[in-house]
Amino acid sequence: KLVKIWDAETRTQVQALTGHADWVTWAAFSPDGARVVSGSDDKLVKIWNATTGAEVRTMGHSCTEPCICIKENTGGLVVKPACPAAGHTSWVQSVGFSPNGSRVISGSVDKLVKIWDVETGAEVFTLRGHTDVVISVAISPDGTRIASGSRDELVKIWNAETGAEVCT
Repeated sequence: KLVKIWDAETRTQVQALTGHADWVTWAAFSPDGARVVSGSDDKLVKIWNATTGAEVRTMGHSCTEPCICIKENTGGLVVKPACPAAGHTSWVQSVGFSPNGSRVISGSVDKLVKIWDVETGAEVFTLRGHTDVVISVAISPDGTRIASGSRDELVKIWNAETGAEVCT
């Protein structure tokens, strides 16, 4: 439920980042070292300030109750989900930052890879194609490709700008 940041030289804890409701499965620093991204079994991706320990942003659905809203429509009432289907529907297994720090990627037990805008927290793309748990995600050093590895025994390469699958 927490991420600990350690000083490698002194071997002392520098920060304890608390806020996830379940096990934290992955954490990674931003390229400039100013932020940390974490993924958890609570289905959420969180961004933290690495210096202060403050939670900067949460990406994904965090409602614990079913969310509905009723809106008046021409000719009657329409029931719609109040919370859009953003975020993972199962445990987040792997996370990482893009080389310029503007995007975060996440892979999940729900078989999806998601790309998030760091500034807004908005979901940019959902990459579909794996048939089993996505256990690893990475972005190329030039930021143009995303690699995802899955228990379906496949590694997929995706175009980071369009979300299109390049190869398997």
